[in-house]
Amino acid sequence: MDELAVSSDDAVAEMLDGDQMLRWIKKEHERLRAFLEHSSTHATTVDDAMLDEISVILAGLAQVLEALGATWGRQQEEVLGELYELQLLQQYAEVLSWCSFHR
Repeated sequence: MDELAVSSDDAVAEMLDGDQMLRWIKKEHERLRAFLEHSSTHATTVDDAMLDEISVILAGLAQVLEALGATWGRQQEEVLGELYELQLLQQYAEVLSWCSFHR
């Protein structure tokens, strides 16, 4: 990513800001983690489609983090740590989906 890239489009400019993207990914990660933990600890039934959707969202967030990590040397450890956590949460969602399917 070009560190000097700018845009007159507010949405594009915000996405070009790696710090903002990392904050957004962390916020979404925590929201999905809380949802999955609440669902599993309170015996709430979550349909397979919802779990699959969460898994796809987590995979997309992981891809964004991989792209940030490849071009973002200054905070690469933080990005890689968040990426690892996202991948673990994605695996958790897939396990819940498998368990739900095999009930």
